[in-house]
Amino acid sequence: KTALVALFLLLVFHHLVTRHLVHLGAFVGGLDPAHPGGEQLRLQRPDGGRWRPDVLDKLAGSINALSTSLHAAVGELRRSDDRLSALTRETPAFIYEIDADGRIAFANRTLPGLTRAQVEGTRLVDWFPAELQPRIQQALDRSFADGQAQTLDYRLSDPGGRPHDYLAATSPLKVDGVVRSVAWTAL
Repeated sequence: KTALVALFLLLVFHHLVTRHLVHLGAFVGGLDPAHPGGEQLRLQRPDGGRWRPDVLDKLAGSINALSTSLHAAVGELRRSDDRLSALTRETPAFIYEIDADGRIAFANRTLPGLTRAQVEGTRLVDWFPAELQPRIQQALDRSFADGQAQTLDYRLSDPGGRPHDYLAATSPLKVDGVVRSVAWTAL
């Protein structure tokens, strides 16, 4: 008799709770943070009842609010990213993010004839003549070491041999007070 009662309680618990928890877990596992659609979870049970809303309804409501919030946040992030991309793409300045190894992590523009893929991942100083490399490396090193912005001016010749004067600035980019990368801006 005890085994039958236990089996009955197990079946009732499965029908009332476990299958819904499995459904909740599958729904949450299927949410794609990169492409959320604001999907809404519906439990497979009647909307009303004597004991409703219960803890499963509250959990489903929280998951639905999270899904809606995630959808809205990713949409806002995409709009913000689009604005930033347009701004960096349309500015005449060279804006590069330099990582702690001196490599270009992001480039808004490149020299004519080069793609961003050819520039990103390379060392910034390698794009300059040997006589300028120590000054540029020193400015980057100082920005990483003391977290202070640096400026320097230099002259480069274009492919036609015409000299151009540039003013560059390094701006440390901090995360939790620690310099993680440096923005290199040259115009």
